[in-house]
This record gives sequence, C-alpha cells and structure tokens, in this order.
Amino acid sequence: MKNEKIGRCLEGPIMIVLGIVCLILSLQIRNNPVKVPGFLNVLVQAKMLPIAVSVLVIILGVILTSQLKKGLLVTPSMPKESWIRVLILTLITLVYLIAVYFTGFLIPTFVYCLVMLLYLNWKQKNSILLLAVAAVYTAVTVFLVPWMLNLNLMLF
Repeated sequence: MKNEKIGRCLEGPIMIVLGIVCLILSLQIRNNPVKVPGFLNVLVQAKMLPIAVSVLVIILGVILTSQLKKGLLVTPSMPKESWIRVLILTLITLVYLIAVYFTGFLIPTFVYCLVMLLYLNWKQKNSILLLAVAAVYTAVTVFLVPWMLNLNLMLF
C-alpha cells in the first residue's frame, strides 16, 4: 500500500518534468522563414502549439501534484485491458510513423485514420460510416486546409 501511495505522489512531478522536457524541445524548433506582421507572427510559428501544450502539461502537473498532496484526488489504477489497449494504440502509431517515413504521407495517413477509427470504435456495427468519416477527415486535413492556407505539402 505504501509503494502505491509513493507511486501516486510521483505522478504530478513526472508530468511536470515531462512538460519541461517538451517545452525545451519545443523552444528548439526553428522559426518560420515567412514573416507575418505584428503579433500574429508569434501565433503562426511552428513552435507555438507545442509550446502551448507543454505549458499546459506543466500547469496540469502542478495542479495534479497539489491535489494529490491535499488528498483531494486519488488516481484510479488501470485494468489490464486498458494497458493492452494503450499498447496497441502506441504500436499502431509507431507503425504509422515508420510507414510515413518510408512511403510518404498520403496513403499511410488515410490508413492510420481508418485503423484508429475502426479500433477505437470496434464495438460499433457501422464500419462503412467510419470509413466515410476517415475519408472525409483525411481529405479535409490533407487537401482542403492546406489549400485554404495556400500551403504546398508536396504530396505527389
């Protein structure tokens, strides 16, 4: 019981350290070569979202640490099925990243969206609808958004 309590007290500090590491890595991302006038230039930088997420993780780590120390929060333990599910999701993502590296962006992204939607909703009976959602989502994110932002992703 004491080891479990020590482990739960370390959850917050681990989140804080992870957030700090991510923040340091985010700050090392280069600035975009294209400048936008005013404060908008800060918001459109490639590092802006990773920095914001890193700061949010640090803040949530501090909140989690304080709540755990006050006894206001007890984190539940995950059952074995949840750990297996997390492992499978991690493996699917790893396979996707390797596939993107070797084969390009477009086809692995579509397959990844489809596989994730099917795996996360495997109890749903309407897989055709999930295929349609994956196709629309991939089309919007890969073609429509870059076209609206006048970006060339060099897909083909």
